[in-house]
Amino acid sequence: KLATAGFDGRVRIWNERGERIGEFRCSEWGVLGVAWHPDGRRLATGDALGRVYIFDAETCRELATFHLPTRLACYRVAFRPDGRQLAAGGGDGPWEVSETHRRPGAVCVWDLETSREVLKIDGLSQAVLGLA
Repeated sequence: KLATAGFDGRVRIWNERGERIGEFRCSEWGVLGVAWHPDGRRLATGDALGRVYIFDAETCRELATFHLPTRLACYRVAFRPDGRQLAAGGGDGPWEVSETHRRPGAVCVWDLETSREVLKIDGLSQAVLGLA
């Protein structure tokens, strides 16, 4: 399966033939990042307000919510290969053009069993556009 997300706040799920097999709205703002959990049953999303969600991909039910610091836009989400942790990275949105008002980028990692933040790298000089 493939999952796509966009500025309409929706996640769409596609099969191997390119047919849409699911869709749900997960944000009133744009969804900028999406990643499958290694078990193939859950999806993580990140939105323009720095909210990070985990959803059950079959039922579209929200399972957990996390937040990047100071409402930075969340551009990327990634699961640890064993599925036990989720990382998210972001920064100011592309709509922020003034260099004097930019907030630094950040990365957060959460333990999914306890929902506790286990790592925070804050104050990066730029928005985080990729992580693995």
